[in-house]
Order: sequence, then C-alpha cells, then structure tokens
Amino acid sequence: MGSGSNQYQAKPKGGRRRPPALLPSQDTDLVQSSRRTLVLYLSERQKAAEDPNSAPALLVELARDQSWDVRQAVAWNDICAPAMLEQLAEDKVGLVRRAAAWHAACPPSNLEQLAQDPVHLVRIGVAANPSCPLPILERLLRDSDRQVAQLAANNQNLPPATRAMWQLTRV
Repeated sequence: MGSGSNQYQAKPKGGRRRPPALLPSQDTDLVQSSRRTLVLYLSERQKAAEDPNSAPALLVELARDQSWDVRQAVAWNDICAPAMLEQLAEDKVGLVRRAAAWHAACPPSNLEQLAQDPVHLVRIGVAANPSCPLPILERLLRDSDRQVAQLAANNQNLPPATRAMWQLTRV
C-alpha cells in the first residue's frame, strides 16, 4: 500500500489517526474565519478574559464559559463589572468565587455572602479585598482560619486601633 493511497495520516504519538480534512493544516480559511467570529480554544478564551482591553460584551460571554479557568480570569480582570462579579461570586467553583471576592469592585452584598463561604480560599479573597467594609473585616478577624484572620488584620481598611487590639488577643 503506497503512502498516497492512505486517506488517513500516520498515527501521531499516543493519538488517533485523523482524516486529512480535520488536520490543523487543512481548511485554514475556515479555521481563520472561525477564529474571527468565535474564540475557539481555551488558551485564546483565557487570554481574552485576562485582557483589560477586551470588549465588555465579550467578558459577559466569557463569564459564562464552561471552563472555570476562563471564568476565574474574567473575575481577575481589572475591568470586570460589578454585575459580572455578582454572577461570579455565586460560581460553583471556589477559585472563581475567590477571584470575585478579591476584586475591588465586588459589591458589598456579595462580600458579605462570600465572607461566610465554607471554602477558606474564598474568605481569604474577601479579607484581602481593598474595598472590604469594616464590619466584614471585623468578623473575619475571628475566622477559624488563621490566614483569613491575618489578612483581615493587614487590610488597609482596618483601623490601626482595631488591628492593635486584635494583635493583643492573638498572643
């Protein structure tokens, strides 16, 4: 059997044979036009989610992406709108909720909810939030997780007197 008669490419290392029409080198015009209209690949969606120059409408779409990595990248994006952060604060994945909690634009009502999250990484995000309201920080000073309490004590919004009292009680 000659190499020209085989309609399938050689089996790649650890992979399956693919018909020539599905190989990346084929149909480049179709692939290029698809890339312009829809971000196809995870790495491209993640880059778009991280990009502070991404269109707000694209970020809204990416905030609903199937990949938690992409949703987390949207929450870390400086231009993420409070409405998107509200949505991401309710995500099923703790790392996405943590990123939303850490964002300075996260609405106080969501910070209140996230400060009670069972995942300590989410509470760490709230404690580190530069816009965290004082009542939430005071509650996080008493958190069972030492790292959460320490970050709350180091938050710029905590008055020095409250920080000093907290330090005295931790000894």
